[in-house]
Amino acid sequence: MMNERLTAEKARKYLRVNYQTNCKQLAIPSVDIKSPSLSSLPSGSPAGNPTESQIVDNLDKLEPVAREVYWSKKALQRVHIINPLGHKIITECYLRDTIYRVTQDTLAHSLGLSRRKLQEVSRDACCQFAGAMKEISDGNIDLVIEF
Repeated sequence: MMNERLTAEKARKYLRVNYQTNCKQLAIPSVDIKSPSLSSLPSGSPAGNPTESQIVDNLDKLEPVAREVYWSKKALQRVHIINPLGHKIITECYLRDTIYRVTQDTLAHSLGLSRRKLQEVSRDACCQFAGAMKEISDGNIDLVIEF
């Protein structure tokens, strides 16, 4: 059985820190839910060009980051499909850059929800994200906390 409070807290921390950092490393927007393509990364080794070798080595280091962002975006797409309001709350409160991030009070007011209802929908959406991440990543990223 899932501990919803702790799972949601872990998912929020992941979205605010890990996901944001990974998106910055890849220079892609964190709020765009389109998944990045993994196939665009080069797979061969360059012949004799040290600068090109260094670029390919750096891209190889970014491949796990790209895979994690891909899984995250797929999980966010799933939340968007099953819980559009929850996805909006996640996007506005956790995914935007700090200067554009909306407070929960402001968002609750603009959506016509009580703060308690907004927190409930947010918790549910974060738990859905955590479950989707576990499933999509085949357990490589497990944000779900069991009792």
